[in-house]
Amino acid sequence: MKKKIGNFITIIAIIVGVVLIATPIAKNYFIAERMNQHQIKKVSKSDIKKNKKKKVSYDWDKVKSLDTSSVIKLKDSPKGLPVIGAITVPELEMNLPIYKGVSDENMSYGASTMSNKQEMGQGNYSLISHHVFGLANASKLLFSPLSNAKVGMKIYITDKTNVYQYNINEIFTVSPSQTDVVNTIEGRKVVTLITCTDISASGRLIVRGDLVAVYNYKTMPEEAKNGFNLEYQTLAV
Repeated sequence: MKKKIGNFITIIAIIVGVVLIATPIAKNYFIAERMNQHQIKKVSKSDIKKNKKKKVSYDWDKVKSLDTSSVIKLKDSPKGLPVIGAITVPELEMNLPIYKGVSDENMSYGASTMSNKQEMGQGNYSLISHHVFGLANASKLLFSPLSNAKVGMKIYITDKTNVYQYNINEIFTVSPSQTDVVNTIEGRKVVTLITCTDISASGRLIVRGDLVAVYNYKTMPEEAKNGFNLEYQTLAV
C-alpha cells in the first residue's frame, strides 16, 4: 500500500510539474501569435484610418494583470482590435502593433495609446504595454525587451503613411502614481514607452526618445523595414 501511495504521489508531482511548465508556454504562445497576426504589413491603410475614428475606452480600472487564464480567455477576441500602427526597436528585436485605447486585449497583444488626443510625431506620444515575466520566450514579448534598452537606440513608429524615428535619450523608473510622464514636454516631440519593472508592478520603467526624423512609409530606412517585418517565434522557449 505504501508503495502504491508513493507511486501515486510521484505521478501527481509529475503532472503538476508539467502543468507549471506548460501554462506559461501556452500564454506566451497566444501572445506571440496575436502579435504576429496584427503586424503592420498585414493591416491595410484603410483599416488603420477606420480604427483611428473608433470610440475606445481609457478606463484603467478595467485592465487586469497579465496571467495565463486571462490570456487564454481572450485568445479568440483580438480579430477586431483597433490597430492604428506599429512600433519597432530593431536592436531589441521588438515589433508590436499599436492599438487605440486601453483594454485587456490591447495590453495583452501589443502597445496601447494613453490618450485619445495623441498623434504620432507630435507632443508626447505615450504607449504602455505589459512586461511578461516567467518561462518560455517571455523576455521577448510585448514591452519586456525594454529592460535591455540603452541610450542611443532607435525607436520607429508608423501609421503606414509615415515612419517616425526617435532616438532613446532617457531611461528611468517612477512610481505607479507618477502619471506626469505622459504630459507634454515644452519644446520637445517625444515617444514615451511605459511598462512594469517587476511582477508585482511596484514601479514603472520609462523609456523615452526624441523625434529626429520622419520618413515616408515606402522609403523608410532598411533598419526600420526589417524591424517592422520581424515575426515572433510562437513556440520558442
